[in-house]
Amino acid sequence: MVRGQFDRLEVHAAMGPFAGPCVHLWPVAGLNRGRLCQLKFQFILKYMASNVITEVSICEPSDGGGPSHESLLEWVERVAMFLANDGVPPIAGRVLGWLMVCEPAEQSAGQISEAIGASRASLTTNIRVLMTIGFVERRTRPGQRTGYYRLKDGAWEAVVRRQIASLVSFREVATDGLALLGTERARADRVREARDVFDWMAEVFEQAPPPERKRGRP
Repeated sequence: MVRGQFDRLEVHAAMGPFAGPCVHLWPVAGLNRGRLCQLKFQFILKYMASNVITEVSICEPSDGGGPSHESLLEWVERVAMFLANDGVPPIAGRVLGWLMVCEPAEQSAGQISEAIGASRASLTTNIRVLMTIGFVERRTRPGQRTGYYRLKDGAWEAVVRRQIASLVSFREVATDGLALLGTERARADRVREARDVFDWMAEVFEQAPPPERKRGRP
C-alpha cells in the first residue's frame, strides 16, 4: 500500500527538484512564472528546515544496543516520502535514506538492494541519479571489483547551495524584464516584486554562516 502511494506521488508530482546536476523544478501547464518561483523558494525552505531529515529519535540505540532493521526501514520510508513530495523517485529516496543510517557506511549494490527490497536494475538507475546530483559517491577496495557506495561528505550543503544559486540567478532575468518594460509601471511592478524577493534571498544566504557539523552529537 505504501509503495503504491509513492508511485502515484512520483507520477503526479508537479515539481521535481532533482532533474540533473543543477537542481531544477519542472513547471506544469498553466503555472505562471511567479508561482513557480514561489514554489522553488518554498522547496528550499522546506528542504533546509524540515524535521523529517533531522529527526533522530528513531535511530537512537535500543535496549539491544542499536535500532532494529525494521525501525531503520521505517525511517528510510519517511525520508523517501518526504522527497517523493518533490518528485524524487521513491527508490532513489530509499537509497539515500538507507545510506544515511546504514552500518557500515559503505554498501555494495547487493547490500543496498537487499536492505530496501529493490531490484538491482532499478537500483543501478537510481544510484546513478544520486551520484549525478552529488549525494552519493562510489569507491572500490584494493583487490576487489565490487563497488561500494556511500553518502558523500558535505553533500547536503553542496546540493542546497547549488539550488540557492540557481534560484538567485533569476535576479538577472527579472532585471532584464524591468529594462524591457521601461516606464510601464503596472507590469514593471510585478517584475520588480520578483526581483526584490531574489535580491533579499541573495543577501540572506550570502550572509549566512556555513552549517556547523556536529560529529558524534545529536
